[in-house]
Amino acid sequence: MDELTKKQTTELSKRLVNTEEDDQVSLEDVGLDGPNVRRKRRRAIKTFSEWIEHEPKEKWALLFDEGGARYGLMTTNLAEVYNWVLRGVRSLPLVGIVEFFLYRTCEYFRDRYAVAQKDMVDNRKVYGYKVTEHMEEAFKKARLHRVTPVGSMERRYEVMCRDKGRMGGRREKHVQECVLRPDACICSCHKPKLLHLPCTHVIAACFEAGGLQARMYVSNYFMKETIWMTWRHEIYGFRILGDFITDPEHNATYIPDPDPEMFQGVGRRKKKHIRNNMDRSEAGRDVRLCSKCHETGHTYKDCTALSYGGRTDGAGPSEAAPNPATQATGRRGRRPNNDGLM
Repeated sequence: MDELTKKQTTELSKRLVNTEEDDQVSLEDVGLDGPNVRRKRRRAIKTFSEWIEHEPKEKWALLFDEGGARYGLMTTNLAEVYNWVLRGVRSLPLVGIVEFFLYRTCEYFRDRYAVAQKDMVDNRKVYGYKVTEHMEEAFKKARLHRVTPVGSMERRYEVMCRDKGRMGGRREKHVQECVLRPDACICSCHKPKLLHLPCTHVIAACFEAGGLQARMYVSNYFMKETIWMTWRHEIYGFRILGDFITDPEHNATYIPDPDPEMFQGVGRRKKKHIRNNMDRSEAGRDVRLCSKCHETGHTYKDCTALSYGGRTDGAGPSEAAPNPATQATGRRGRRPNNDGLM
């Protein structure tokens, strides 16, 4: 990340138009900084590590996750998940948006409860469908490992992973160490701790141990009974209590906001994502034009195009042509008058 940010910073510095707005915006303190912490500002930030150096590592790095509290998920921006819902209702009145969320949530629960109900009557399934697919792939991969018992008092195993080919035909061998306990499993790859699911090394060790089932190391949150209990709760409507109209005699007519983005043109819609400041930063900086000649590569301060009544006789900057801003004011930095030559 540091190499990529250095490369981007170097490329941005070579451009002619570079203002303070294009610099990196530093992260703000959310109450976790100590009294001696000093955050760098804007142009002092050169690398990714300098930008995020004072943030708690357990908040953004899976390596420092405390006890697997995130279950392998490092994003909590749930607002982005609802963008596909807001795309069709954000021009409606506020009451309509809240009502839409309520009934879509009811539909969400009904659909997933129906799927969970089918899994409950299927005795062949033990987990949810996602974890079932994960475990099936893990069992296939675990059969390719070689396990060697190394522990005397503990169920400790040395697992040699399947060979992985590289360029030039060279083979690399990776060895992991597993410890199987009645209440938990430990592996040097740390996946059971972070994901709360047995890795392929633990599954291979269970094959060698005999009598141990890998499902005993799967978190209860992934079991089909827990999923069924999650979606079985009822969500109640509100219309039986009333319409909550403050003035029943007021017959107001509500017209949706005529947002031009809501009207779909000819052909298939190109995108459904609501663009925000995150998308703007990923797309790169805006192309800036000279306000005098409307060309790129310079500003009006350095523009040398002659102007006659708002028309220019040059397509861009030229060393031979005089600078109207310099002739009119005698110094650089003042915007020229476009009504004619000064």
